[in-house]
Amino acid sequence: MKSELFKLVFNNTVIRSNIFNQFQNKEIYGGRTSRYRWIQLINSPFLLIQYNYFDLFVQHWITVGCNNYHYKQLKLKNNIKIVSVAIQFNRLNFIKCLVEHNHLDLSIYLKDILSISVSRGKKDIVEYLRLLFSSNNGYYTHNYQYLELLDAFESNDLETVKRLSSMVSKSQLNELYEPLYKAISYGHTQLIDWLIDNRSDISNMFIGNRVIGKAIYNRQFHIPDLLLSKGYIEDREYQTSELGINFAQNDIYQWLSTTKLRINFTSTDFDEAAGNSSLEVIKWINDHSNQGCSKNAMYNAFVNLKFDIVKWLHENRTEGTRTIGYINSSAITKDAENLPFEMVKWYHQNRTEVFGSYFMDYAACYSLDVIKFLHYNRSESCSKRAMLNAGMSGQLEIFKFLKDNRTEGVPSDLIYHICSKGQLEMIQYLYETSEPNEYNWSWDLMDLAIKSSNLDLVKWIHQNTTFSSISNEFDIALSRKDFEMVQYLVDNKICSNDLESSILNHLKDPSLFIIEILDWIYGCRTSKYRWIQLINSPFLLIQYNYFDLFVQHWITVGCNNYHYKQLKLKNNIDIVKTAIRFNRTNFIKCLVDNNHLDLSIHSKGILDISVSIGKKDIVEYLKLAFGSDNVYLSPIYPSLELISACVSNDLETVKRLSPTIPNDQFKETYPPLYKAILHGHVQIIHWLINNRTDGDHSYYRMIGMALHNKQHHIPDLLLSKGYIEDREYRLSELGLLSTKDLYQWLSTTKIRINFTSNDFDLAARNSSLDVVKWINDHNNQGCSKNAMYNAFINLKFDTVKWLHENRTEGTHTIDFFNSSAIASDSDKNLAFEMVKWFNQNRTEGFTADFMDCVASFSLDIVKFLHQNRTEGCTSKAILNSGKAGQLEIFKFLKDNRTEDVPIELVSLVCSKGQLEMIQYLYETGEPDEYNWSLNLMDLAIKSSNLDLVKWIHQNTTHGCDINTFKFSLLEKDFEMVSISR
Repeated sequence: MKSELFKLVFNNTVIRSNIFNQFQNKEIYGGRTSRYRWIQLINSPFLLIQYNYFDLFVQHWITVGCNNYHYKQLKLKNNIKIVSVAIQFNRLNFIKCLVEHNHLDLSIYLKDILSISVSRGKKDIVEYLRLLFSSNNGYYTHNYQYLELLDAFESNDLETVKRLSSMVSKSQLNELYEPLYKAISYGHTQLIDWLIDNRSDISNMFIGNRVIGKAIYNRQFHIPDLLLSKGYIEDREYQTSELGINFAQNDIYQWLSTTKLRINFTSTDFDEAAGNSSLEVIKWINDHSNQGCSKNAMYNAFVNLKFDIVKWLHENRTEGTRTIGYINSSAITKDAENLPFEMVKWYHQNRTEVFGSYFMDYAACYSLDVIKFLHYNRSESCSKRAMLNAGMSGQLEIFKFLKDNRTEGVPSDLIYHICSKGQLEMIQYLYETSEPNEYNWSWDLMDLAIKSSNLDLVKWIHQNTTFSSISNEFDIALSRKDFEMVQYLVDNKICSNDLESSILNHLKDPSLFIIEILDWIYGCRTSKYRWIQLINSPFLLIQYNYFDLFVQHWITVGCNNYHYKQLKLKNNIDIVKTAIRFNRTNFIKCLVDNNHLDLSIHSKGILDISVSIGKKDIVEYLKLAFGSDNVYLSPIYPSLELISACVSNDLETVKRLSPTIPNDQFKETYPPLYKAILHGHVQIIHWLINNRTDGDHSYYRMIGMALHNKQHHIPDLLLSKGYIEDREYRLSELGLLSTKDLYQWLSTTKIRINFTSNDFDLAARNSSLDVVKWINDHNNQGCSKNAMYNAFINLKFDTVKWLHENRTEGTHTIDFFNSSAIASDSDKNLAFEMVKWFNQNRTEGFTADFMDCVASFSLDIVKFLHQNRTEGCTSKAILNSGKAGQLEIFKFLKDNRTEDVPIELVSLVCSKGQLEMIQYLYETGEPDEYNWSLNLMDLAIKSSNLDLVKWIHQNTTHGCDINTFKFSLLEKDFEMVSISR
């Protein structure tokens, strides 16, 4: 349904009521990604607000007892995204409703709501907030005059400007830039006149001439000449760069041809205008400039499909053009899709300059006609990228033509890039027509298809190939709200993720708390998680600030499982940490007031946590609670307040407190500088370095700390200010190889780094392929055999293949896989792919220890090594498979290998709680084949596997020792204790 039609239907009471009553479960939207049910629309607060359906909002979201009431209260509570939508559509009634029902705490969010409302010009909402807070809110009282003045400039309210202007002091001059520019943007000449004539501190704003560019950008073409006629700007010759003229702007010729400002056009202006502007502007510049243009003019015009300008330059200028390398893809609109072909033919017939070697490569993205013309009429050729571009763009006919008529071939990563772009038709063609080994079919084909968001491609791969998901892109599809993709992955077991873990992740991480995703997860038929479990979690109630439910379900005498909950709350520092993390002073007060938190014991720990993450409200509460009597708090509170100010970016407090605190005050805490760096507060960093000497100002502490916290801008700031030396650094000095997003920093920083071969080796183990490539390109030492070895044992398959293709050092013999890298079935599948590839492409081989290692997790690898390699294994292989409960691997090794079974097999298998393995060994073993330990029951009890203990008790004569009974009791394994008795 078209959005316009939907809006008409939705706002018609009779039609809407009839639809709601009769078609509540009908699908009304077409297309996979835009399919909704009426019930989902009603359950979206965003849509209800957007279409101003207030009664339904109250009925389905506010009324006590409505469906999923508690869940909806959690979603509404201080949800700034919902409030932003209400502001966007000027829905004051919804904001009042949220405030009146305690879903929006204006004491916390007033500043944010005001800023959004003023920036969008929502006067009704601003006035509502003014009436609520004008007399008692410090922020509002201090800033409302400025906010009202800003709104008056936008709405051309001269009387309000006159009334408020005298109340705004010179100290607020910087803030007045914005309202002045708003008046200029809207062309309010009376306001501009009055302000300049009545405020001497404003007139100097015109000196920089930024206002001219602002006026032109907003098509207020009369403003520059007004400013000139009033004498507010100088009557002189201006450069276009001074005025901020954008030649791509529509109607720029209208202004150029009428303005009285004198403008000096340079050759650069001419060149730029040729690529961005109209022929009228080009002619005007040509007639009013003595500098002419350069070869860039025709080049810019050609690549941006300015055919009329190209022909005019050909007929009227002699500079010529540079070699044409490409055509700007953004210029190829539907109306101009034949224009590139016409321009190429004309250029071939009328110009002698050539096309660049990549021109055909780029043309393969969009035009078969251009490709054919270049192939039959030109000699510049192309590269492998031509077929790659055709494939990525889904240009099947171009791909076929190039394949049949060109000899350049395709790059090895063709399939990877085509699948990443979701080109189903191209993948089908290549899969159905290719010869064996003609293309490199990427092992992560399914993951690439999932990332591309093309569900039809995912379905085709699943139904027609054996490729499966290797790296599990489930959460990526979920984060994109691609719910049909997610459901298909779950239904067909393509990804191993379960929805339970996804629910927990999306609830625990505020950055993932997206209403649409939670709606889908909780409505999914495969989800077993219930809201009652969330209500019974103090951590979630604290996180989302649902205080009344916390009191009702956890504090009130007589609530369900009351005594158990009191035990769980008592001095539970994990719960307190959650309250501190989310700045929930109300919960901490509640715990203290109800004797669940003993501050006489835990004040120091709570203070340290609160200060370290900048929770000033909690620190202040503790200060008031203890006054001057607390022996820990009193002496160090000023330093704690200073640290807190550094975390919360409160520069004025830092300046006020710093002179009163000696440097040795920070022996027990991080110096203020470190906290400022951790949070990327530039002004505070600058002030502290210049005013305090405590803290280690050495580069390796500051740079490493900044990058570990993703404050990528800090190191270059320190360098530009001269706080760290401008010299070459070793990467190992900075401790950065395990830092996430390292490539993002390496590729932009101005700090010079000397990469060693050891850095290369470590990066291959810990970092992404981007980092490895970067180090390769910026290092003269190369790497050692450790690089490929490290990459292989840590499942960095892309790095292994890249090293194989681009480096000659080789690798050590492979002897194991890092167990921490094998975390899921997809990791095991990847390990198997890597072993097969290594066998086919490398000569270094494996050791016997390698089969021992993989026997703990992969039957496929064990079989492959047995059938294709000669290194063999040791007796540890069968032992490892038994301890890991890998029965099929154990059977295979027993039937196909000759290595001895270790004497300690049964003891170690039992100590790991492997019931199925013990049953198999007991039922199939020959007499005296295995050493059945006398302390079998004790080992089983210590393994905490109750089923194994029961089986041993029911099927053997083994008993347990009294000390093992005590062990279970200490472990609080009461069901085990009961059966042991």
